[in-house]
Amino acid sequence: MSTPAPQWYSYEDLQRRIHEVLGVEVATSTLRAAPTRHGRARTRITEGLPAPLPESRARFVSVRFAVDEVEAWLAAHPLRRQQDALHGVQAAPPVDRRAAVDRARAVGVSWARIAAAISAAEGRPYSAQAAHKRYRRSTG
Repeated sequence: MSTPAPQWYSYEDLQRRIHEVLGVEVATSTLRAAPTRHGRARTRITEGLPAPLPESRARFVSVRFAVDEVEAWLAAHPLRRQQDALHGVQAAPPVDRRAAVDRARAVGVSWARIAAAISAAEGRPYSAQAAHKRYRRSTG
């Protein structure tokens, strides 16, 4: 007989899921200090973090987060969109790379990270300046 899936995450579970999905280690203190969706994030990693379940705000009850809300937040997290865009830059053949770079820039990926993805794809050094010069859009 299988164990039912959890309905909530503790802080430790939340840390583990963030690391699994986004590849980022987050301190418990960062999660505790994070505002909910309606507040301003103190760090980009906690931006839009779902609020703890209401019953977990009671005294002597551990803080719990709804699994479905956390998973939806992780799926739409800006860092994940950036990671997906960087994979697109790295996977794109050089002749088709402009569109992938445009998508990466649209979700906020830096020129340095784009250059690193191109460098990994081509197996040679590629600078942020070279990426900017080759793939920037003219404004004129």
